[in-house]
Amino acid sequence: MKDSGPIEIMPFKAQQILKLFKKDPLEAERRFNALPFIEKVALVLSVRGKDRERLILLSKEPERLVQRMPEEEFYYTLKEIGERDALTLLELASPKQIAFCLDLEVWKKNRLKPQEMLKWIELLLDCDEERAVEAFRNLDQELLITLLQRYLKVYKPDAPIEEVELDRDDLFTLDHHYYIRVKFKQAEELIERFLDLLFRWDQALYRDLLEGVIWEVPGEVEELARRWRQGRLSDKGFPEWEEAMEIYSFVNPELVDIDKGIKDSYGPDEEMKRWQEVGSNFYLLPLPKGSFLKEVLEEASRQGLDWIRGEMVLLCNKAMVAENVDPSNLEAVRELLLRVYDYLNLGLSFLSKGDPKEALRAVRKLYLKEIFQLGYSLTVRLRHKLERTLRESPWFEGKKPRLSWLDPPLREFADGLLRKKPMLFEGVVEPRGVNYRPFRTLEEIYLAEELIADIKAIAELHFSVYGLKPSDEGETRKGGRELTFKGLTLTAIANKEVKGEFFPDTLNLKELRAFLEEAFVVEGQRLGNALKGAFVTRTVAFFEEILSPVEPKQRERMKRFLHETLNDLLDEYQGLDLEGLDPRFLKWFMLKES
Repeated sequence: MKDSGPIEIMPFKAQQILKLFKKDPLEAERRFNALPFIEKVALVLSVRGKDRERLILLSKEPERLVQRMPEEEFYYTLKEIGERDALTLLELASPKQIAFCLDLEVWKKNRLKPQEMLKWIELLLDCDEERAVEAFRNLDQELLITLLQRYLKVYKPDAPIEEVELDRDDLFTLDHHYYIRVKFKQAEELIERFLDLLFRWDQALYRDLLEGVIWEVPGEVEELARRWRQGRLSDKGFPEWEEAMEIYSFVNPELVDIDKGIKDSYGPDEEMKRWQEVGSNFYLLPLPKGSFLKEVLEEASRQGLDWIRGEMVLLCNKAMVAENVDPSNLEAVRELLLRVYDYLNLGLSFLSKGDPKEALRAVRKLYLKEIFQLGYSLTVRLRHKLERTLRESPWFEGKKPRLSWLDPPLREFADGLLRKKPMLFEGVVEPRGVNYRPFRTLEEIYLAEELIADIKAIAELHFSVYGLKPSDEGETRKGGRELTFKGLTLTAIANKEVKGEFFPDTLNLKELRAFLEEAFVVEGQRLGNALKGAFVTRTVAFFEEILSPVEPKQRERMKRFLHETLNDLLDEYQGLDLEGLDPRFLKWFMLKES
């Protein structure tokens, strides 16, 4: 693949103009306006936030540029700049763009958020009056009526629903036909500004809204406003929650076949085509550098498949609904986008076996939703495999699997994998990692499969080879101490050394000291930084003997567990003063309380 494509070139060209603007604003304006309109659009959409606004304001036709932006891009541009600081762009926006902003901002599930709605009313009132009126005209009347019903009481002398004295101090009227009381003092000034604007510019709309406040049934008018909103959002990939959750449906990864895809038979719809000229947009900006997905999308762009960005936007919007992410929370949205890319990256890598040509064929023939489902299902399949492993061993029985037997980081790994949306514990790929995150690569999927096999081998070692059952290990929580598989193994090894029997029986401090002196090179009263060769040889030979009946692959896993256990013993106890043994601070062993 080439080193760069449209996704990379446009931001570079845009930054050149922005740098020139700092030195020579007039020359920057001249160069920008000399470009074809479609290239100006691409440059504007290739940068973010304030840089985008600066380019727009260099143009001799800023309104046309703003209104060419997809509604999602316009919305996230406002959010990045800050709505109050972006009033210039808000004045240039189309009514459709403004309506989209309100569709995302002023609802919480199925209910209107009146304070958020008031905030947007105020923003529009601070714009040019003609622009504001045009925006209000294009909003659903049901939405405005729902808001006004929360804040107003309206009376008409000729059609009294309830008797009221019209000369009361808390009533005002603009036409002596509708008498209005604002229910909440803090909203009074803003509501009066809003009604005054409508009365001066569009008395028909003013009248329709106040009639609606009087006569419409509040719950019904709000539901109708919600339906109008939901219809528009569905076209943008924001369906109802139940439909959005389909992207997390499990599919058998082995049954997903590129050749069975039908997307290329239909081609992109108009909603997706709008994204062809968009470069590094909000939805693509978090793409991890060096990811296989990024490589494939850049090649798709070079081959004229830019509309795939529109399909990406629809998929990300569905994921927002499915995961109940507030679109106005930029940080939460960016985290969500990264999760979407991770699943897409997994799905593409699995389908193509890392071949970019095959991956490109996949995005031509399969919908991104199908590739996303495949990536997600690869992680769910891991969870199912771990669940089977845990069910098959008595060591993990209970309402919830008893993961406490597992030693870190296997315990945290299993905990992450058992989540509803399986997560990878970073500690298994980075020793100092402490966070959980989605799986990102096929290599991590393969690593997880190996770790599940390790868990199975360790459980079988203690049950089938040692002949232990959870009830045999005695009181393993004495003194608040939590015993793990490594603790059981080390306690059994210590018993073999000092008592002659390989069994995890509790030790007293004298017996533990005898074992440590037998296992470690001792320097004075301190344990040295090495285990005795004879001890290691005896222990390894004993394990070779008891593991001889075990199938070779499992035997290797069990032997690896032994070596890890001995290394942990060395790391934990080297340098320890044998005169100061304190059970409260001694790890790995079952110890008697006194």
